[in-house]
Amino acid sequence: MHPRPNPETEEQIRRWTAAGVPQKTQAARLNKPRGYVCRAQSRMHITGHQHGPRVPELDENKVRRLLKRGVSQRVIAEKLHVSASSVRTFQDKAKIPKPDLIPEHLRQQILEEIRQRELFALQIAKKLGVSYKATLRLAHEGLGCAKFVGSRTRPGPFQSYYPQKIDQNLLRPGKAKQKRG
Repeated sequence: MHPRPNPETEEQIRRWTAAGVPQKTQAARLNKPRGYVCRAQSRMHITGHQHGPRVPELDENKVRRLLKRGVSQRVIAEKLHVSASSVRTFQDKAKIPKPDLIPEHLRQQILEEIRQRELFALQIAKKLGVSYKATLRLAHEGLGCAKFVGSRTRPGPFQSYYPQKIDQNLLRPGKAKQKRG
């Protein structure tokens, strides 16, 4: 343990602290550990440089405007120099709906494939180049059932123990393809 600083050293620490010199730099100049400077400042009842918020404040109006235009959370975070989680938290608290990233024409194609029940969700996702989760979400919405059965005993895709009713609002009438075969 280092002895207490002498009055000259304390005065030097006081001047450096007032000038905003970091503790680490002060310690290097005195050839002492940083804790030596920290304890000396504590005994003298002075504190080092106080910084403001580390992350810029979230400009809620800008975030709201960008979200409504369909800009992704990640891009907003990069533009405003904030974390993506703060943008996501704001979006959840403000109850701003997340944009549907699937274009309408592709959405209709997916729903038509689901309605035909010839391919499984993974096959539809690969065929149309969309995510598997988005395809499943559309299948649940379009067929109106909570759970699908993944089994070899029940043939065919999108089988469920729950009643299924195709939501006609999700499908455009008259645009259905004729079933092959």
